[in-house]
Amino acid sequence: MALPNFENRMSQKLTLPKPLEDLISNYYVLHPQVKFVADKDGWKYDTEFIGTLSVYQDSQYLGRVRLKREEYRGRGVMDVYHISSDNINKRRGHNRSTITTKDAHKAIKVMEEVFLVPVTGAFKSKMIAEAKSQIGNMVSNARYKVLRDIDTNKTGTEIAMFLLDCYEGSQPKIEGTIAKLFSTEEKVQNFYDLRIACSINKEVDKGGAVVVNFSDGTMWYAQISADDPEIVKLNSTYDMPQNFQEKLALIKLCEPSQPVENVGVMFKSDIERDPEATLYYLVGGDTVTLC
Repeated sequence: MALPNFENRMSQKLTLPKPLEDLISNYYVLHPQVKFVADKDGWKYDTEFIGTLSVYQDSQYLGRVRLKREEYRGRGVMDVYHISSDNINKRRGHNRSTITTKDAHKAIKVMEEVFLVPVTGAFKSKMIAEAKSQIGNMVSNARYKVLRDIDTNKTGTEIAMFLLDCYEGSQPKIEGTIAKLFSTEEKVQNFYDLRIACSINKEVDKGGAVVVNFSDGTMWYAQISADDPEIVKLNSTYDMPQNFQEKLALIKLCEPSQPVENVGVMFKSDIERDPEATLYYLVGGDTVTLC
C-alpha cells in the first residue's frame, strides 16, 4: 500500500512490515504533515532488528521510530516499538531518550507527545551554528593549503616583507610579492582562496542570512540578527529581500565550499539528518563583486 507520509531514501527497495505500515497509516490520519523516512540500511526480517524510520515535519527532524522483534519484559518475543526524541528525558534506563512499548495505540500517543516541531528560535540557531561551523572548516582547509604551499626556501625577511606588503602595500605590489612567495599559479590561487574565506568568516559575525534547501524541496530562510528571531519557510526565493535573491542566484552557480567575496558560499550539509541538504550563507548588504 502506498503511504503518502512515507519516503524510502535507501538504495534498496523496501516493503514495510505490517506493524510499521499500520502505525504510519494511523498516524497520518491524525497528523498528515508528519513524514516517516527510511534512510538507514540494515533492515532485516524475522530477526532481532527490523528497521528504523526517521520522523520529519517541514524537513525538521523530530526523532525516530524503531521496530524490533525482541524479548519484552519477560512476556516472550514480540514486536516492540522504540520511540526516540530529544524531548524524552527519562530518569532511569539504559537509553533515557527512548520509550518502548508493544502497544501500537500507546506508541501513537507517545509520538504525539514527543514529536514536537522545534521552536522557531531553536531551528534558526541550529541553521546559523551549522553555517558558522562550515565556514570555520572552510577557513581551516584553506589555511592548511597555504601553509603547505609556502616556499620553505624563502627567508624570514622575505616572508616578513610579504606580510608588510599585505598590511600596507598597494594592490599591484601585494600581487607581485605573492607571486614571489608562491611558486605556481595554483598556489597563488590557494592564497586568494584563503583571503576570501577569511573575508566571509568576518562577515558572518556581522550578519547576513542563511538559507537551507532540503532534499524534498523545502527551503528555510533566516537573517543573522539577534533582533530578528523570525525564520521563514520559503514558497519561492522571491520571498527574500532583493539583495539576498541576487546573491543566492550567484552562489548557486558556484561549486560547494567556493566562497565569493561580498556574496557568500554554498555547502553540502547533513543538517536535520538530511544527507542531500544544501546550506547557503549570504553576505549582508548590496550585491558587489570584485572583478
